[in-house]
Amino acid sequence: MSRTRVAAIAMVLALAGCATPTPREALPEAPLAFLYRTPAQGRDRADRLKSLRGEKKPSQGGVMKLNEVGEMVDHLRGARRDVSPELQGRIALFYPRSETLERLDAFLPGSIPCDWSDGHERLLAAIRHLGRPRLYEYSRQRRDLSPSHGARDGQVDGAYGPDGRIAYTEIKSSRDGSIRAVVWLTGSRGGRPRRLTAGPRDTAVRWSPDGHVVLFQSVLPGGTPVVEAIDVGDPSAAPRVLGRGREAAFSPSGDWVVYSRRRGDGWRLWRMRPDGSGKTAVGAAVQGDADERHPTVSPDGRFVAYVAEENDREQIRIRGMDGRGDRLLVQDGDGTLPIW
Repeated sequence: MSRTRVAAIAMVLALAGCATPTPREALPEAPLAFLYRTPAQGRDRADRLKSLRGEKKPSQGGVMKLNEVGEMVDHLRGARRDVSPELQGRIALFYPRSETLERLDAFLPGSIPCDWSDGHERLLAAIRHLGRPRLYEYSRQRRDLSPSHGARDGQVDGAYGPDGRIAYTEIKSSRDGSIRAVVWLTGSRGGRPRRLTAGPRDTAVRWSPDGHVVLFQSVLPGGTPVVEAIDVGDPSAAPRVLGRGREAAFSPSGDWVVYSRRRGDGWRLWRMRPDGSGKTAVGAAVQGDADERHPTVSPDGRFVAYVAEENDREQIRIRGMDGRGDRLLVQDGDGTLPIW
């Protein structure tokens, strides 16, 4: 058999594997936190967005994208007063194996899920407090909210470190009216927080499992988003660029970083080694022209949940780390910003 034919057969088999959805019974049951909108909220939000864009035609079940960090920051600062917080959605939990949706009424509409603690006991979220965003923790056992360690005004996202510290993005207004987003690290045992980055648009923080590295999203001078990493154990360490892309997250083993990378006219799921090497796509783009954004890796390291965005719709989907078995995860309603 010729090498060309062998390669063709291998490609067909790979595509067949990608096209076969992962059985529900094979999915983990660990809860996935995300920003959930009912179908009606999605339609209303899409109609509002189209109206703001000057489009008169009603939507056909579409939803407004919440895919830009700038949009989230604007909303949390109260700048997007033309879109009601109710239409932003509400934090909910989804249990993949049982397909159970649990709405968390403790959160105000428009609150942003940020990170889980080990064991999924506490959920870190950014909530508007007196008009300013601040980090709070939700206890699954008590079903209540309390300010996080090191909570302060202006925090728009954050992530738990293995030692209990929290890396977070804080936004501040300059005298000229501009906004700077900078990554900080809470102090240990009540110590003073330490600034990790200089800004001006550093967001989407994530820790490495061993607690040595913090990932974040920054931008090049021309506005291109890049994934950067910084060694938090070395106060003199400078951030280093791992590659172009956004919304990076470590696998639980720390062997891989999954992120969203622009390819052609859209965004696709990719992964790389923690040093930026070994960049490769995570499966084929089975959703046509849909952007693949906000990846988060399951606790067992086998799956990636992500947001598929197309024609003003946002859907939570799941795919194997090997690129196989892509399927729609949340069937009823739309969602964004998944955290596993």
